[in-house]
Amino acid sequence: MTSSQTTSNGTTVDHRTDTQHKHGMHVLRRKETTGLIGLATNALYEATQLGYEAHGVIYHPDETSVCDSQVRQTVREVLACLRTAEHYLLMLDSVYVERENDRRASDPDDCPF
Repeated sequence: MTSSQTTSNGTTVDHRTDTQHKHGMHVLRRKETTGLIGLATNALYEATQLGYEAHGVIYHPDETSVCDSQVRQTVREVLACLRTAEHYLLMLDSVYVERENDRRASDPDDCPF
């Protein structure tokens, strides 16, 4: 719930109660953003780990018994992880675009430009 109060200098102050952030879109968007950044960083981590594996095989071929097709498969998996990370980051960006549009729609005079 939100209640507004006008101060003596003419500005309006919103008073929000705790119930507003226990349920609803704000809570859903918060979960969405934390989930997406977690997934994106996990995908980047996996790409990094696989990249280090490929790096070791490429720079020290005499120390491993990995064939070219296995290295190529690892490189493909690195790329898949990177594409997945990009996908999650683009989704995360769209959440922030929506939030910005919602904020502008609710208060068109609150534009930073």
